[in-house]
Amino acid sequence: MTHTSILEQAELGKLYGLHRIKGYYRLTGILAHLDNYGQPWWQIRLSDCTGTLVVEYRPSELSSSSANDSPAALPWGIRHGGLVQLEAKVGQQDAGYFTGRVVWLQPVLEVRVQPILARLPILSTLPRSHCPRTELLDRLVHQVRTLKSDCLKRFVSMVLEQSHVAVGFLSVPASYRHHHAYAGGLLAHSLEMMATLAVLPALNDQEREVAMVAGLLHDLGKAWTLSAEGELTELGYLVAHEHLTLELCGPALVWLDQHAPELALVLRHIWCNLTPSTRFNAQPVLPLVHAVQMADQLSADQDHKRYWPKRFKLTTVANADVEVFGTLHG
Repeated sequence: MTHTSILEQAELGKLYGLHRIKGYYRLTGILAHLDNYGQPWWQIRLSDCTGTLVVEYRPSELSSSSANDSPAALPWGIRHGGLVQLEAKVGQQDAGYFTGRVVWLQPVLEVRVQPILARLPILSTLPRSHCPRTELLDRLVHQVRTLKSDCLKRFVSMVLEQSHVAVGFLSVPASYRHHHAYAGGLLAHSLEMMATLAVLPALNDQEREVAMVAGLLHDLGKAWTLSAEGELTELGYLVAHEHLTLELCGPALVWLDQHAPELALVLRHIWCNLTPSTRFNAQPVLPLVHAVQMADQLSADQDHKRYWPKRFKLTTVANADVEVFGTLHG
């Protein structure tokens, strides 16, 4: 590869030897600065499922052909957790992160996110920078990509790679005082359930995989109701997390209705019968509900046994943000 060639959709964890990249990445941090002449510039952190890149965005140095609104402002539509498309020159590695400089930057409108994700590797835009236990993110990506059902793989991608879900699912605890009460606990709990359901006997491949996906996403509402510190959000005070799972999965379920309606039906039945607060029948119709309930209880009990009677100490992603930017700019 020559110094002038551009690698399309480079993995941010594999930038060694690269000089210029172009692709879609998750924006997970912005820090504003003024240069010696009073001109604004920004430090932007980008992430995918493999690594992180921190780039400098200096509007005054960009060419007039770049797609930006103003020479002294960020492009309209930039938001934390959103997708951006960019071209950047890759510089050196600093404090464990590669740095670079933006050549061209454009936020992706929410209505265009899903068509773009359909062209990218499954779960590639989940932000590693906001996963307190990165080995769990690697497990998640591997588990989902090795599902036999293409429809279920796409479904999980459509759910977890939503801008308002991706960061929370990776970073929040599963509970404040009960089980998996640490940053990243929700992901750990969900993967433990997925692993248990993956080895259940007497299930065919389709039953096993739909149960695995149901277990993975059963507590998805906590991405909205809990903060990284385990405290209830404003929404969490008003709405139980069980009632938000279907809402967060709604657009993806509509898509699944069109491509594998039997899978969408089973997922709805499982999630609507897991707890007394969501159950609409006296007893679930499908035995897969009991399998997911068993995996849920087993994961919680194992976590109690693993940590009791130690006191939980929550770590926050916010502290990691301060450390990263502080290291880069003193």
